[in-house]
Amino acid sequence: MAYRDFPTTTMVELTAPWLDDARQAPLLRSFPQTAGLMENVVEAHQTLLRLQLVESQLQATIQALIAQLFELDRRHDRKLRGTFQLLTGLAELADTPEEVAALLALRDALFPSGLSAINLSYRDEAGHARLIAERLTDAQRAALAAIPAGSTHLLAHLTEMIDTARTLGEKAEELRQAKDGLGKDEDAVTRGDLLAARRQWVRVVQRVEDNLSFTQATAAQRDLILGPLHSAHALLLRAKKTPGAPSPAPVVDADPLPPSPTPIDDPV
Repeated sequence: MAYRDFPTTTMVELTAPWLDDARQAPLLRSFPQTAGLMENVVEAHQTLLRLQLVESQLQATIQALIAQLFELDRRHDRKLRGTFQLLTGLAELADTPEEVAALLALRDALFPSGLSAINLSYRDEAGHARLIAERLTDAQRAALAAIPAGSTHLLAHLTEMIDTARTLGEKAEELRQAKDGLGKDEDAVTRGDLLAARRQWVRVVQRVEDNLSFTQATAAQRDLILGPLHSAHALLLRAKKTPGAPSPAPVVDADPLPPSPTPIDDPV
């Protein structure tokens, strides 16, 4: 049986009784085929127990960063759309060809790819905003500062968009590091450590299961030791087959960052 999809919390719960002298430890030690594996069980269990806290902290950090990125992206996209659309609207209202041309030229100089920038990844949104900041001329700054926008002027909104995008890039890098389990401390636990500990637990548990089949254990004794393991595995398989059932996330995900979402925005 494959147990690698168990959440780490389930893993430590399943092997805890094997190490408890008031539960299944004496029975496992009574068979030579499993007694010799008890040190391995202890090591695998304790390593996972120690890393479980690290994994929980990493997951909490990741979820917090994802929430921050989502809110930052909403603000970035609103400011970009608002700046683009206000310049477009002013051009529609302008009465002279010169005014129309000046407003559209300013808009296109800032956003040569139009509104497509809101669909970029977080990192690319940060890079896009950096390019805007580097290209912005004094004349463009003056023109934007002369356009009223709410309680301030359009230059303030563009500046906020640029600053928000810069923070987006920084938080995206923090998320990448959190997903990799990286830290400033050179002894920090990595995602690889978590994966290795989980794989070792699976190997040890499967060896106990295999060796138990060569003992004189009764069916009731085997069920006492392996019953919870098999029940948890069956429950996991049923959950996977049930439409809409949440899939457990046993290890910290290290997939690439997704493209920036385009949510329905709240009012400014």
